[in-house]
Amino acid sequence: MKRSGIQGLRSRISRCFIRAEAGRLLFAVSRTQRGSTNDADRLRKYLGKFGLDWTNL
Repeated sequence: MKRSGIQGLRSRISRCFIRAEAGRLLFAVSRTQRGSTNDADRLRKYLGKFGLDWTNL
């Protein structure tokens, strides 16, 4: 993901108060196709790919 994409991601999810809310926002489409919808864990793993953490946003 390019730097501008990460900045856009940060601006979208930084408005959320909890990680689960941010995960629901980010994974709104793909979560309908999954059996398990642990959005907070998915977000943690996704941010980890870019060296980011929920507390650092």
